[in-house]
Amino acid sequence: QAPWDGRLREDPSAEFVSTEASEVSRFLARPSDFAYEVTEVTSAGSIRSMSISRGQLLKDTKLRPRDLRAVAVQPLPGSDAGPMLSSRRGALLIGLGGVRAIVEEERALLFGPPSRDRTRFLRVLENQRRSALDGDAGFLPNGGFRMIFVESALLALSRSLDSRLLEIRRATEPKLRAPPVLREPDLEEVRQLRRSLVRCASQAKAVSSALLSRLDGDEASLLAGGSDVDAA
Repeated sequence: QAPWDGRLREDPSAEFVSTEASEVSRFLARPSDFAYEVTEVTSAGSIRSMSISRGQLLKDTKLRPRDLRAVAVQPLPGSDAGPMLSSRRGALLIGLGGVRAIVEEERALLFGPPSRDRTRFLRVLENQRRSALDGDAGFLPNGGFRMIFVESALLALSRSLDSRLLEIRRATEPKLRAPPVLREPDLEEVRQLRRSLVRCASQAKAVSSALLSRLDGDEASLLAGGSDVDAA
């Protein structure tokens, strides 16, 4: 397999994009039969990996192709993808940190390969779900699963950023206590850590802005147990 050249390829309709040209070719051959590997998480706490065709996914979720692309396409390695929280036909499209998903009333479909961020998120989600059940007489209220899912994605992202900030602090503090003259390798490391710190701050600010901008929108209505029509 040829090394990745850092570019995304997309089909002429712009409904599908991938870092691999072979994947685009496979999509173009039979778009409706193109299969996505997803992780299904239900409000009951079950988790399973499954393969679902693009046609079936669009039929089940009633999403438009461009909405599906928004969550199914993974960000480029090393890039900072902006946060996403959008309401589409009774479903929430979420892109927060390493979580990209379609969230419905009783289940969510997670896109992307297994990762450390995914594992952290699923652990947080299960803890939040159990806490909600303990406090609501053993069942989730209307809209509760969507709310728990979003809360868990935010908690997982927050903990990931906290962990990164702690790593930066541990690496920089010894150097700041060192003699005033630093060697060039140390200076370069400090520069890299500063860039990482700026990225963490930018990511946190972007998520905060995205949430605040949607508090009065359709997304808030869905989280409260309503629908797009109710919000309108």
